[in-house]
Amino acid sequence: MLHRMLQRPSPLRRCRFCLGLRLDDVARALRIPSSCVSRLERGEATLNEPRLERLAGFYGLPPEDLARAMAAWVAHHGPRTLAPVVPPPELLDEAGDLGPPAA
Repeated sequence: MLHRMLQRPSPLRRCRFCLGLRLDDVARALRIPSSCVSRLERGEATLNEPRLERLAGFYGLPPEDLARAMAAWVAHHGPRTLAPVVPPPELLDEAGDLGPPAA
């Protein structure tokens, strides 16, 4: 979580911040849920053509510039998928010993 807070904001989030807008302000203007706006800003939702057109129009930017900026940001700062952590079998055996102490 701390890593996310320290990273550079996405171009979409910077646009919103520069205009002094809240997520709800953008969501209401574009008639989409604020959770969708948030996922778009974090690069977790697809910035398809209709969304790109609406966001670019709202922020007064050329769609191709916004798409290029978001693609570059996602490549460097976007969400990362991590491989699942599987403990070795010997640790799983020891984990069974971590229950409450016998009375």
